[in-house]
Amino acid sequence: MRISLAPMQGYSDLIYRSTLCHIGGVDVFYAPYIKVEDGAIKSKYLLDIEPATNAGTNVVPQVLANTSADFLRVADAVEAMGYSELNWNLGCPFPMVARRQLGAGLLPYPETIDKVLTEVESRSGMDISVKMRLGWQSPDEVWPVLDVLNRHRISEIIIHPRIGKQMYTGCADTEKFGELVPLINKPMVYNGDIFDNAFYESVANKFQTVKAFMLGRGLLTNPFLAEEIKNIG
Repeated sequence: MRISLAPMQGYSDLIYRSTLCHIGGVDVFYAPYIKVEDGAIKSKYLLDIEPATNAGTNVVPQVLANTSADFLRVADAVEAMGYSELNWNLGCPFPMVARRQLGAGLLPYPETIDKVLTEVESRSGMDISVKMRLGWQSPDEVWPVLDVLNRHRISEIIIHPRIGKQMYTGCADTEKFGELVPLINKPMVYNGDIFDNAFYESVANKFQTVKAFMLGRGLLTNPFLAEEIKNIG
């Protein structure tokens, strides 16, 4: 069983990741997204994942992009720093991101996702994982996206079972997540509403083939949650 920290812009930065690393319980730390702005990557993004200051922390960088050019620019930059995996953000629900067809706003466009992955895979040897929601406006948007991801060289799919327009309202749709499990031919990670041991146990028992779980807001409210979960039983 593996626990990871969700990438949370403005929260899961170097200082917070280092603190959680000392507390224990988190196996993988997904850093906040990196994006290309005006044709370049701002130094603040790369400073946050500088290997020398992240020593001892298993960090995975994340990219926010909707073109292969921007994706590859970030991939080349983080690979030059020594990273071998890059996570693609298809889950950010904030309107200022989504209205630009980025994050969860890209989920209604599976043909674009397919095109980006095809071009990235032809030019980069990095492992590509994906963090996504069920859709932007409808959970039915997930099906064509999963058809695309199943055809590509994706190392892992992290699913937060809400749609983007929900933001963080309502409850994570664990029933819908369960429908997806047998249809995905990649390793899966469950993410969403794990705030305590009881909910974690209910999800872990319900989806026994899923061996990886991502915590976000739960770790913000209780930095010891991952360690507590690891000590269950």
